[in-house]
Amino acid sequence: MVVVLGMFFVCSTTVHPWYLLPLLVLLVPAVPPSWHWLWLGLASLGTYLLYVDGPYWIWVILGWGGWALMGMLRYSDPALDRILTARAGRKVDLIGDFTPEDKAGASVLDLGAGEGYVGQELAHRTGIEVTLADVIDLNRTELPHVVYDGRRLPFETDYFDAVLLVYVLHHADSPEAVLNEAARVSAGRIIVLESIYTHRIQRYLLGSIDRFVNTFRSSGRMTARHQMLDFRRFEEWRDTFRSSGLHVEVARDLGGVIHQRALFVLSKLRPDV
Repeated sequence: MVVVLGMFFVCSTTVHPWYLLPLLVLLVPAVPPSWHWLWLGLASLGTYLLYVDGPYWIWVILGWGGWALMGMLRYSDPALDRILTARAGRKVDLIGDFTPEDKAGASVLDLGAGEGYVGQELAHRTGIEVTLADVIDLNRTELPHVVYDGRRLPFETDYFDAVLLVYVLHHADSPEAVLNEAARVSAGRIIVLESIYTHRIQRYLLGSIDRFVNTFRSSGRMTARHQMLDFRRFEEWRDTFRSSGLHVEVARDLGGVIHQRALFVLSKLRPDV
C-alpha cells in the first residue's frame, strides 16, 4: 500500500497535503520509520500554505531533495548487501575450482574476509566449513569470525585445508608477513585474487576507487591505517610469492581496464621450479 500510494503521488501532477494523510498513517508503525515519506508529507504543507505568495519552489526542492536523501540512507544497507553478495558470487566462480576437492569435512580460512560474503557464498555452494579472519570486524554473516593483529593468526600450523586471500594483500603493511601466516596455517593451497596494474595512471585510479569504495562499504570504519595500499604488477606479485618460499601452481592475468585482476594458486607442498 505504501508503494502504490507513493508511486501515485510521484506521478500525480497535483498533490494536496491531505492526500498524504493515509500514507502518513501507514508509515507511523513502520520499522524502521519511513522518514523520507514523513519528511515529504511535512514539506508538502509548506508548498500548499505558500502556494500564492510564498517561496513555493523552495519547499518543492526541500521536500523531494530530503525524500531522496533519506530514502538512500534507509535503503543503502540492503542495496549494498545485494551488491556485495553478487560480487562475492563472481569471486567464488573464479576460485571455486581450486578449493579442496574433498568438500566433506574440508575447512577453509577466508583471511581478510571483510563482510564475509565470499566465505558465505563458498560455504553455501560447497558445504565447506569456512572461518573468517580480519584485522577489524565487518562481518555480516553467521560464519565464525576472528579479529587478529595482522601478524599472527590464533590457529595451529596446518589447521585449515586451504586459505583464501581475496583482494587482501594490497591492504597489508607487510604482504610477506600475511603470506607467511597463510602458509603456516594452511595444509594445502593458498588461493589469491589480487588487484594489479600495468601503468601509473591505472595505479592511481585503483587507489582512488579502492579508498572511496572501502570507506563507503565500511561506513568509515576502514581508516587510513586499514587502507594501506600496496598495489603491484603481475610479475611483482609472482616474484613476491616465490621469494616467500611458495610454489606458484597457477598464475593468471584476468584482465580489466581499470580494475585489472590476477589469480594465483600457491602451494608450500613442493619446491618451486
